Amino acid sequence: MNRTRARLVCAVASAAGLLAGLGAVAPAVAAAPTAAAHLTPPARTAPPARTAPAARTAPAARTAPPSRTAPAGRTAPAARTAPAAHLARGARAAPASFVIIMMENHGLRPILNDRTDMPYLNSLWRGGTSLDFTHYDALAHPSLPNYLSMTSGFTQATSDSVHPGQYAGPAIWDQLTQAGVSWGIFEEGMPSVCSPLVTYNDPVTNGQYLLRHNPGVPYGTVYQSAECQQDQPLTALNYASLPAVSFITPNACDDMHGLTAAQLSGTGFTNCLVASDALEQRSDQWLSQIVPKLTAAGATVFITFDECCSATLGPLYAIETGPAVTPGSNSTSYTHYSVLAGIENAYGLPLLGGGATANRLPVP
Repeated sequence: MNRTRARLVCAVASAAGLLAGLGAVAPAVAAAPTAAAHLTPPARTAPPARTAPAARTAPAARTAPPSRTAPAGRTAPAARTAPAAHLARGARAAPASFVIIMMENHGLRPILNDRTDMPYLNSLWRGGTSLDFTHYDALAHPSLPNYLSMTSGFTQATSDSVHPGQYAGPAIWDQLTQAGVSWGIFEEGMPSVCSPLVTYNDPVTNGQYLLRHNPGVPYGTVYQSAECQQDQPLTALNYASLPAVSFITPNACDDMHGLTAAQLSGTGFTNCLVASDALEQRSDQWLSQIVPKLTAAGATVFITFDECCSATLGPLYAIETGPAVTPGSNSTSYTHYSVLAGIENAYGLPLLGGGATANRLPVP
């Protein structure tokens, strides 16, 4: 009997030692370089990143500077996974539908100094229902690199020249698809779903569609796959059934970009002359019509501009509004990479490119 009891004691002790070994915490994921956007993407896709232990708090991220471009034909580098403390959402409800509206070519101060032409944007800023971001910057000039950086973590382009499927990705759209998170890109004036056209003068919306303002079709991973069916004209937007993440681009006459007199010749477009008061009034009114419908549907709407006219790249006008938003003012330094990182963090996705070091925009 005593020998049997001794064997049982030894067995229990051995099992306890084994369990203790198995319970050891895995090491944290190695930190990404300070400026992840400066890395040259590898030619192959990296394996899924391991999550860091929940008990450790990630250090405050520094805003990534304007980046060197990643080669267009190669896959972007391995992404870091958001810390486990952020991934373990527990009983917390999923984020509200998050809608990005990208406007064009206006900085913060010119907007706040012109309440006459842009009353709606001014009513949102410090209006008691929005979260204002006072230090939000673009990443490059001209337009296209900013659309790409917000959705892939790399500026990639150095000009506005683009054709469908030119950039390999991955993009946030691929990540959301793989995670089973719904998304949609909605382009005002786009002639058809997944249109390959670089420009299109749309008489129905009284403005011009531009591929360089579309953050989906330029990626091969979107254009050459079923994902492209989610890159649609704005008329496909259903307020009663919004995707988890949406990107809305107004046409060039409603996003404050405008057209030159030569470009407008023969189009019949009204109030669309570049840098005119009429253009700003038209675009501001466009926002005043669509944003309340989105917030009434429960969405968090993030409005910002692609770039501005100064070499400093900011600050840009940037606000969040919607029923899930806690109103106030946020002085943290953010860039377009921060939007990408905020979405990835909200859904526990790997952090692509510059998103790995950017301060994460809140996605409530």
